[in-house]
Amino acid sequence: MEHLIIDVVIGLLLIYIAGAFLLMKVQEAVHGAYFRGRVTNLLCAVNEAVGNDQSLKKTVMDNRLISSLWSGESDPRPASPLTLGRAKGPSQIPGDLFAKALLMSLNPSGMLPSTEGRAPLAFIDELMKNERNGSERYKYLQALRGLVPSNTSGWPAYELAIGTWFTDICDRAEGWFKRSSELVGLALAFLLCVFINIDTCHIVNVLGSDTELREGFGALGELAVQQNRGASGAEAKPAAVDPALDPTVRSVARLRDAQRYIGEVFRKDRAIAKYGADEADTNTACQIGRSEEPVPIADPAGSAPKGGKPAKVPEGRYLSNSDTWVLVLTRLQPKLQYAIHRVRTHGSSIGKGESGVSDDESLRQIYACLTQVSAWVNSAIAVSSNADSRNLMLEAAKGIEDSSSSILAVLRNAESFGGLRNLFQIDPEAFNRCAGMRLQGLAALNSCVLKEQPLMSRLPLGYSDSNLRQQFCRVDPLKDNANAAEKSDFSAPQPWPCAAPVSAAPPQLGLPPLRLVRDFGGLLTAIGGFVISALFISLGSPALFGLLNKFVDLRATGRVRDATLSAVEGGGTLPLPMLALPQIVSDAAAAAAGVAAVKVATLTTVEGAQPGFEEGLTDREIQALKQRLGVQPSTGGIDAATRAAIEKETGSARLTLASFTQLMGRAPVQAGPSVGTLPSVLPKLRQPTLIARTLADNLNTKTRFPNRANVNTVTTFTDEMRAMSVLYRFARGGNTTSSAPIFQTALDNPQQLNQIDEKLLNDILGSGNAAVFSRTAAAPWLDIALGELGQVESNGSTRATSNPRVCEYLDAVDTKLGDQGDTTAWCAAFVTWVLQHPNALTGAAATTTSANANFNANRNGLLMPAANQAAAASWRLWQRPDTHGAAAAPIAAGGTPAPLPGDVVVISPAAGKFHTGFVFEVNTVTNEFWLLGGNQRGGTQVSLWKLPLSAIL
Repeated sequence: MEHLIIDVVIGLLLIYIAGAFLLMKVQEAVHGAYFRGRVTNLLCAVNEAVGNDQSLKKTVMDNRLISSLWSGESDPRPASPLTLGRAKGPSQIPGDLFAKALLMSLNPSGMLPSTEGRAPLAFIDELMKNERNGSERYKYLQALRGLVPSNTSGWPAYELAIGTWFTDICDRAEGWFKRSSELVGLALAFLLCVFINIDTCHIVNVLGSDTELREGFGALGELAVQQNRGASGAEAKPAAVDPALDPTVRSVARLRDAQRYIGEVFRKDRAIAKYGADEADTNTACQIGRSEEPVPIADPAGSAPKGGKPAKVPEGRYLSNSDTWVLVLTRLQPKLQYAIHRVRTHGSSIGKGESGVSDDESLRQIYACLTQVSAWVNSAIAVSSNADSRNLMLEAAKGIEDSSSSILAVLRNAESFGGLRNLFQIDPEAFNRCAGMRLQGLAALNSCVLKEQPLMSRLPLGYSDSNLRQQFCRVDPLKDNANAAEKSDFSAPQPWPCAAPVSAAPPQLGLPPLRLVRDFGGLLTAIGGFVISALFISLGSPALFGLLNKFVDLRATGRVRDATLSAVEGGGTLPLPMLALPQIVSDAAAAAAGVAAVKVATLTTVEGAQPGFEEGLTDREIQALKQRLGVQPSTGGIDAATRAAIEKETGSARLTLASFTQLMGRAPVQAGPSVGTLPSVLPKLRQPTLIARTLADNLNTKTRFPNRANVNTVTTFTDEMRAMSVLYRFARGGNTTSSAPIFQTALDNPQQLNQIDEKLLNDILGSGNAAVFSRTAAAPWLDIALGELGQVESNGSTRATSNPRVCEYLDAVDTKLGDQGDTTAWCAAFVTWVLQHPNALTGAAATTTSANANFNANRNGLLMPAANQAAAASWRLWQRPDTHGAAAAPIAAGGTPAPLPGDVVVISPAAGKFHTGFVFEVNTVTNEFWLLGGNQRGGTQVSLWKLPLSAIL
């Protein structure tokens, strides 16, 4: 229902927008041009500016400075709106020209007073002497005298004052024009609606009953919004919907997807191929016939007899069996495609198809069949122990459900019409002809009547016979108990536009004879519709386009929601069950134990895989392994080069669960109960990970922090490892300045820095042993601060409810300060923690230079001279070594040397409050610097903050 309402509103808005554009042209031509509305408005403003003195006004308007702005003689009086007279004069007068023309008109000599050597005040006083005190001209000159800026001002200043005064009057007059223009626009909009027959009530009824027309307006609205967004200078973004969301397209496309998925799994996964309950006869459930010809099932485990052919199973009898799904979906596809083609071509279900069944009935049969197939496919998902098979089966179930939902949408669209009486009202003659054809289904009758209507007649605009009948006539059925006189009167001719033949509907439609009679209530409804249309059209196209944007977005959102609901119905709300594979037992072990060997079904046979664990790996996992090992190309199975690389890394050329997990940092998807509950596959902050030691070793090496993370004891992705991974991202981002992408990530999505995705993990573990991060030589403690980017407080009042890392910062000041929680101001604690970090001076850049010696001295002697070590203001006493800033450029205001990266600075963002952090980067051209500190961005996190150098205390 909501889709119908949205499409109807979009259609209305498009018609209103077209009317608004037309109204704008008509209003400009009628009110602005023919009736000279702007000229009238300007003459009113001039009248006010000359004190309603008509003789002075005429003199001003006849001045060549003014009369040259238009052609013809001026009329000192504005045209009366009651007399259809046309005002004469210019539509705009610049303020400076009006001032000169006014002064020349007031001067008895007709000259510009500024050329006669008198001051403005003396000129006005002389004019006032010649006027009677209290007269209108005297009062007007007195007002002009008040515009003189001062006793000593010259003519340019006075002329500017008069020009500004006139401009203010014109601005006020523009307000008069806009108010009158709105009233005129509303009146013209009503006349326009009556002239073109833009009746909102009628438009709603027509769009609500004509599916094809309504959806056409909806699609047109989307195109108009996209074009308008591009023309307005904004980025013309593509519609946020799948182009295949058209149900006639999606129904066939998604069925094809499901057919391919099931066919792939059926031929390669023995568990799926053997699935069946021998229920639901195919002919009864789907009515598409069946074949008794069996099809081969692939035996990926190699259980077929040696030298024999693949095993075969009976095919196609029961809908519960997997072999039938392949056949059914294959046979349904052309049947569905043919029915959809006829619906798309003819607009709805028309007559019978090649099978002798109407198209809408054919679609219903296909829908009923697919719902049963979907139920059995869903029940088979869990039988496979192969993760890829389960994923493909799930996607197949989603595809079937999506196709079913699309078929329902097609049926709803094909059957969406306004009823038999409405069809008769649209075109009685076409209704009688189509009813006599004895078409199959009401949808076919609806389509037959609408197809006979010319396009202009179908549009709910203008005074076509169809529109007039729907607006001003009503359907009058003959009552069952009507007497003979009533029957005789029933066939009497009706006046235009209701003059139409009586219906001769066949009995199966269940309708008595119908005729059209005049509906005087329709006239009142039409007037109301014209008023509503005029009100909306008078709003103007910008406001209407804004509404159109919102409803188009609602339309797109609704269609995406429908597609999402279909996927949920097909797949459920829970993730796939991660069933464990059976324990892999080799043939030799099975023979020794006297049991049957267990093999693993795989979607693809990995070339070169040895029996046992390797046989259970998918080709995708082998490709990922080869990429990790740096073996090229990353295809071709487990070849000699791959074996050599595996042996080099693990000491054995054969893969096992342990060696695979060691190389990849995760278990394969086939990992079974033999490995128990595994830690998280990808590293997440403070959570166990299988590759903790390997990851720690790589991060220590590549960020030049020897032994920062203890590779012998680490089992989780610690905060220290997180810090090194942040430094790795910083170095890999391609820009190590304040514009590095990681700073924006720390602001917008800090949680992203708390974990390592597969791509980053592959990069860290597979990019060799070379270091990628160069430690900061002059201020190596900056590397410690950089690694903390994105650490966010939890706003807790206790240690248990706070971010443990922030509590570590606080504990650097006092071991119990973290107990107060991370709501405590911690910017100074962050600086203290960074400078006390044991790795602040370690790494390749940390040597026994004088700078490091000075830093150590300062750190030991001046770290926290104040009693309150958590106070930011205490860091004002921190001193950097003299040699550190000897070559620094001075700040523009004053001679203080500019700070260098690594300096600790104090600012005062608010009165009585202080904040401290590290200088990360300085721009002496713009006199700005970037502060790297904690408790920033509203007092919540470690981030970068750009400030003027003058902010440093």
